[in-house]
Amino acid sequence: MKKLVNNLVSPRKLAAGSVVLAMLCGGAGWAWSFESVASQRTIETDNLKLSESVEVAPGEYRIQDGDGNGVVHIRGQGIVVDFQGATLVGSAAGQKPDEFTGVGVVVSDSSRVTLRNLRVRGFKVGLLVRRSTQVVIEGCDVSDNWKMHLRSTPQAEDGADWLFGHENDQDEWLRYGAGMYLADCADFVLRNNRGRRGQNGICLVRCTRGQVYDNEMSFHSGWGLAMYRSSHNQIAHNKFDWCIRGYSHGVYNRGQDSAGILVYEQCCDNVFAYNSATHGGDGFFLFAGLETLQETGQGGCNRNLVYGNDFSHASNNGIEATFSDGNVFACNRMDQADHAFWGGYSYNTLIVANQISRCNHGISIEHGSNNWIERNVFERVGVAVNLWQGEQAAFANRPYGRHHHCRSEEYEIVRNRFTECGTDLRLVHTSAVRIRENDSRQARVGLELAGTYQRVRVEGNNLSGDVRLGNGQASFADNYLMGQGLPREGLREQPLEIDAEAVTRDVRAPEVPGKQDAFLPAGTLRGLEYILVDEWGPYDFSQVRLDPARPVGWHEVRLRVLGPPQPFRVVDATPGVDIAVSGEQLPASLRVTSRDGQSRPFQFVVELPQGGERIEARGLILAARWRVRIYGWPRVGPMQPPADWAAVLGSEPLAEWELPAVDFRWGGGPAGEGLPADHFGTVCEAQLRLPAGKYVLRTVSDDGVRLYLDGRLVIDNWTWHPPAEDRATLELEEGEHAVRIEHFEIDGVAQLQFFIEPAD
Repeated sequence: MKKLVNNLVSPRKLAAGSVVLAMLCGGAGWAWSFESVASQRTIETDNLKLSESVEVAPGEYRIQDGDGNGVVHIRGQGIVVDFQGATLVGSAAGQKPDEFTGVGVVVSDSSRVTLRNLRVRGFKVGLLVRRSTQVVIEGCDVSDNWKMHLRSTPQAEDGADWLFGHENDQDEWLRYGAGMYLADCADFVLRNNRGRRGQNGICLVRCTRGQVYDNEMSFHSGWGLAMYRSSHNQIAHNKFDWCIRGYSHGVYNRGQDSAGILVYEQCCDNVFAYNSATHGGDGFFLFAGLETLQETGQGGCNRNLVYGNDFSHASNNGIEATFSDGNVFACNRMDQADHAFWGGYSYNTLIVANQISRCNHGISIEHGSNNWIERNVFERVGVAVNLWQGEQAAFANRPYGRHHHCRSEEYEIVRNRFTECGTDLRLVHTSAVRIRENDSRQARVGLELAGTYQRVRVEGNNLSGDVRLGNGQASFADNYLMGQGLPREGLREQPLEIDAEAVTRDVRAPEVPGKQDAFLPAGTLRGLEYILVDEWGPYDFSQVRLDPARPVGWHEVRLRVLGPPQPFRVVDATPGVDIAVSGEQLPASLRVTSRDGQSRPFQFVVELPQGGERIEARGLILAARWRVRIYGWPRVGPMQPPADWAAVLGSEPLAEWELPAVDFRWGGGPAGEGLPADHFGTVCEAQLRLPAGKYVLRTVSDDGVRLYLDGRLVIDNWTWHPPAEDRATLELEEGEHAVRIEHFEIDGVAQLQFFIEPAD
C-alpha cells in the first residue's frame, strides 16, 4: 500500500491535463484530494484571472499592465499553471529598460500552486508572489526586466548610482524591480529558473522554509538574490555571477552595494551552499539591519551557514558580514578581491577552511569578539588577517553600542597557512588572542601587534618575516621564526611539523537540494579585468563587443574583441595604421599603431564569417610628449584650493617628468621620494597635432582642474570634489594645438586624466 500511495502522489504523475486521485492514509481513515483537468488558454487582455489548472498556448503575448497590479492573476489551491514557453512582454518596441512598468504575473493568497515554463520580460517586476504557501516555480525565464539607467562612466563614478536596501518593510525594494519577488511566503520551491540583464534576480521578503536551487540569476546591475527578514531557507547550487555596478577596471571599484547574494535585516538560520557569486560588488553581503543597529540593539542576521561557495573576483568584498552572531563561513573560495572577508562587529563567528588568494586583505574584522579562524589558506594576500579596534565614543551611546561591548578580543587563530603574504597577522588594540600552529612561508611581516593589548599567546607557530610588537602583554612559546623581532632564546631551531588536516572546530557539509554544478567552467573568462559595466549594467558576453567601444590611446591603442567563441577577421583598416591581432578566434586582443608615429584617427571592421555580422571600430591614436610638473602648497583649509595659485606655480617644482600621456590614478598621491600625498598641484603641457574636426576634450579629476586649449580656458572645475568628469566639445582646425592642464589636490583620493576623441 505504501508503494501505491507514493506512486499516486508523486510529482511526476501530476502532469497538466490529467485528473489525479491521491489517497492519503491518516489516523482516522482515508482522505481524498482532486486536481482539476487543465484547460488551454491564451492571454488576450490585461487582468486575466486563473484559478484552476491551465496550459497557456505557446507564443508571444505583448500586453502592458495598464493598472499596475499585474497582467495575469493566479489564485488557487492545488493547481498547475504551465505557460509552455509562452512569452509575456510588457514593454513597447524600443522602450528603454528604465521605462518598464507593471507586473507580468501575480500569484497571491494561494497554496500548492505550481507555475512553470513562463517567459516574462519588459516589466518592472516579472513575477510577484504574495501571501502563499507551497508554491513551486520552475523552468521560468525572467530575463530583461527593469533596470536603472546608470550614470557612472568608465572614467568616473556617479554617487547617484548607489543602492539603498536598508529599508523594505513597506516593499521599498520594488522601486528597484525584480525578476521574481516573493513576499510573505513559506515552504516554497524555486528551481531551474533563469534571469539575466535586469537589476535584480530573486527577492525574498519575509519568506521562510524555502528551497532555492539550480537557478541562474546572473549579469544583473543590482542583486542576484536578495533576502530581507527571511529565515530557515536553503539556497544551493545557484549561479549569481556578474551582479555588479560601480566598477571600472583600473579606475574605481565601488560596487555601490551590488552583490551576488544580499542578506539584510534579521535573516537567520539559512544555508547557502555550493553557489557561484563571482564578479559581484560583494559576493555575499550580510548586514544585521537597521532594527539591530538603530532601534533595539539586538538581533541580527544570525546562525547562517555559508558553505562551499565561490565568491571570487569581487570588486569590494568576497564576503561581508557585519553586526551579527553565530554565523559560519566554511570551505568558500575568495580569489582576487579587495577584502576576502569583512566582518565588522561580528561575534561568535566561525571562519574555517576557506581559500583566499590575490586579495589586498584577507580576513578583516573591526570590533569583533569571540571569533574562531581556523585552517584557512592564504596565498599572495596583502594583509592576511587584520583585527583591530578604533574609537567608539559616539557609537557606544547608540542602541547597538549599549547592548554590545564592541571590543576587539577573544580570538582563536589556529592552523592557518600563509604563503607569500605581505603581513600574515596584524592585531591592533586586540586582546585575549591565542595564535597557535599556524604555518607561514615567505612573508615580509609574520606578526604585528600594535597599540595596547593583553593576554596574547603565540604558541607553536612557524613564523616567516619579522615580528613587530607594540605596547602590550604577549607571551611566546615553541615558535620557529624566519625573521627578526624576537629574542633567539626560546625559539625553535627547526620548523615545526604542523598537521594541516587536524581539526579543532569542524563544519559538516550540509544536506541541500539541487544538482547543478554552479561554478564557472574551465576556460571561462574570469577575473576583475572581465567586469565591463556600461550605462545598463554588466556585459554578459552573449554579443560581440569591442572594449573599449571608442578606443583612444597615446602612441598606440589596445582593445579587446569579446563575445562567444567564433572565428573573426579584421578588414577595411584605415591606411597608415598597423593592427596586430592575438589570434583568429574570439575572444582576442588587438594593438593599433600609427606607422609614422603621428596622431591619426582610424577605423576598421571586425567581420564574423559565421553570421555575416560586421562591427565597425573607430578610434584615435594620439602622439604627444607631456611636460609634467608637481608643486607643493601649504594647507589653507580642509576644502579650499590654494589661495595664491600663481605663487604655487612660481615655486620650485618638487618633480618634473616627460610622459606620453596624462593618466594619473594616484589614489593616495604620486609615487616618488619626497612627494606629498596631499596638498600638491600639477601642471601638464603638450603640443597636439590633430586633423580637422569636432572633438570632445575630457578630464577626470580629484580635486580641481582647469584645461586651456590654445590659451583659451575650456574646462573650469576649480573646486574640491570627488572624482568628476568634465568635458568640452570644440571644432578644431588641422594642425598643432597647445594644451595646458592645471590641477590641485587637497586630500584623500588624487586623480588626473585627460582624454580627447572625435565627437561623432
